[in-house]
Amino acid sequence: MKYPKIRELVHAIKVLIKGPATTKFPFEPHTPPEGFRGKPLPSNEGCIGCGACAEVCPASAIHVVENLSNNG
Repeated sequence: MKYPKIRELVHAIKVLIKGPATTKFPFEPHTPPEGFRGKPLPSNEGCIGCGACAEVCPASAIHVVENLSNNG
């Protein structure tokens, strides 16, 4: 590590020459990676209301709410 600044500068120049690592989404269609299973859709079939899915959701995006309607 005699010249860390030079090494970092060389790496930065290589990255600039290589170009962006992202896609040009609005101008080119997005192609999902192989094995992509799609957007998760909620389904009431088979749900027993245990809340296990809400407990293990890393983003806390799932909330189990009791159905309070009196529709019988």
